[in-house]
Amino acid sequence: MKDSQGQILYVGKAKNLKNRVQSYFRDSKHHSPKIKKLVKHLRDFDYILTDTEFEAFMLECQLIKSIKPLYNRMMKSPQSFIYISISLTGKHRKIDIAFNPIENDGKVYFGPFTSRSNVERALRGLKECFKLNCSNPNGKNSACLNYSLGSCLGRCLGGPAEQQYNDILDRFIGFLKGTDRSIIEDMNQMMLNASEAFDFEAASAYRDHIQAVSSLLKKKK
Repeated sequence: MKDSQGQILYVGKAKNLKNRVQSYFRDSKHHSPKIKKLVKHLRDFDYILTDTEFEAFMLECQLIKSIKPLYNRMMKSPQSFIYISISLTGKHRKIDIAFNPIENDGKVYFGPFTSRSNVERALRGLKECFKLNCSNPNGKNSACLNYSLGSCLGRCLGGPAEQQYNDILDRFIGFLKGTDRSIIEDMNQMMLNASEAFDFEAASAYRDHIQAVSSLLKKKK
């Protein structure tokens, strides 16, 4: 959307362009002050056709970041994208979320994903299934509180658990790359074991964790 000087005021996307544009001029009394001001200065449009919705989303974000239109305040935030970051080296490797990937920082990044809540749900499921919730990873042979609660595999104690933790991270990297399905296979086995033990509450939780982690590949695609 452009003003009388040709300056780009706003970049957006729509499945139905006609309906989207008309929405700015209908029911104006319900519009926010920002929209009313935008319409007041609006004089021209340009549009670009894409083959898929995701391509439209990526193009929209690319244009907003390069042009920085006045009325795209929310999309200017770097938190519009979210990535999974996993450190590759070091004694205490971490898996986390990030908004701005940094090259050659010793981490591998996967994304972008469009929903922070979905990514956080998947990582929470992964950590709960494989007991990665260590509350004192920098400790020296001292068990953390989560270890006593059964949600830490003993990384804080060092020894074999530290290598086991790193192996799980490497397998998760393989899963995100699409080359290793063993993470999901193990989670399915956990769900089956819980079901056979008639622990249906745990089996249901495992099912939800599997769905959350599996959704990461769909978001990646």
